[in-house]
Amino acid sequence: MKFGFKSYNSWDPLKKVVVGSAFTSGWFNDHPDPLVRDAMTKVNEETREDLDNLAHVLQERGVEVYRTPDQTLDHGKVMHSVAEYMDQTGEIPKCRMSPRDEFIVLGENLIMGRPGNGYPMWCDPKFDLFEPAPWAGCEDVLDVCWDKDSPWHISHFDMQDDEKPRFDGPCMVRTGRDITVDVQIKNAAGHTFCDRWLQAYNQEFGYNFRGHKVRFGRHSDGLMSIPRPGVILSSVAVTDYENTYPGWTVIRAPKPKNEYIEKFWDIKNNSKYIDDNGFMHKKYWVAGEEGNAALTEFIKVHMNKNVGYAYETNFDVNTLSIDENTVLTSGYNAQVEKDLNKLGIEVIVTPMRHRYFWDGGIHCNTLDLYRDGEMTDLFPERSDVGLDFGSPYDDGMAQKDNNRDL
Repeated sequence: MKFGFKSYNSWDPLKKVVVGSAFTSGWFNDHPDPLVRDAMTKVNEETREDLDNLAHVLQERGVEVYRTPDQTLDHGKVMHSVAEYMDQTGEIPKCRMSPRDEFIVLGENLIMGRPGNGYPMWCDPKFDLFEPAPWAGCEDVLDVCWDKDSPWHISHFDMQDDEKPRFDGPCMVRTGRDITVDVQIKNAAGHTFCDRWLQAYNQEFGYNFRGHKVRFGRHSDGLMSIPRPGVILSSVAVTDYENTYPGWTVIRAPKPKNEYIEKFWDIKNNSKYIDDNGFMHKKYWVAGEEGNAALTEFIKVHMNKNVGYAYETNFDVNTLSIDENTVLTSGYNAQVEKDLNKLGIEVIVTPMRHRYFWDGGIHCNTLDLYRDGEMTDLFPERSDVGLDFGSPYDDGMAQKDNNRDL
């Protein structure tokens, strides 16, 4: 049985989508410290509201919405509250608000790309601790990372020594026949995907995808998005598209500089917290809780997996297109909206108030399952062989952008 997936790019009319979920409502209510309890309850409940609003906006536009499970698992059981979890284990897993991290649709199959956070169980019809996904057990779901008996498991394709069995969907940019993959992202099997896995996939399913290599060293969807063919919404840190998307219009979006951002920047630069890479800053920001030492310690001990390096992500380019003329974004950017409007593209703001905590924008928090449209070849001058585009990412420009010096 097949569920019915289809997506070849980021702009064809969106018909089915997954929207992520935060923790269950009230999950932090029994934390013994009110400084932690109140702050995390606010973050969680407002995130739930924002994700519900995102789902509602999509439904109003005629898109069928599926939601990820909000239950938290540990060693084969559901944990119903933060106190229960802290009594039995250490690190709290990230809530399932970023399905893009775990999956990608390539053609007419859903690829399960990372073995994390209960997602394999969600796709298993025999799992009974929460309701399985409607596509659980369907033959058009391919496992490349979890079940080694799967013929598509990446370990069967002669992985490189520094690669792990995982694909990173946020590091794959689909433009019809062409899939550009960041091969510099840590541990992901990007080289194996381009060099061997994709060829076998093409042969099995009759596709002619080309897999191209690029070196960003971070999630591509935090640097760029493609709202329609011929148009790129880009971070200023990506300075060269002439090889990847020659002749396309590039709308540059420097990171915003306003009072809201200044507070985050002040905390980042003056924090005494030193991370594993030696950087003296917090990776995240909870607005209004800048001096909450109890919250900082709780997150460091129990929720470090939940936060990313928010200062690296450009949320204004982390967008989801409903079609070629409609883009959803997580915050208002007057210049981006003006530039897109000039091209006839409507911008709908669906706020994610705590994106600087979770390090996730609209693209992260969704997964397109079905888009009308077929595979197209936008670059017919290219041969069947994948290309290596090198690194179009400018570290110096990125640093200026991060510091709001542009």
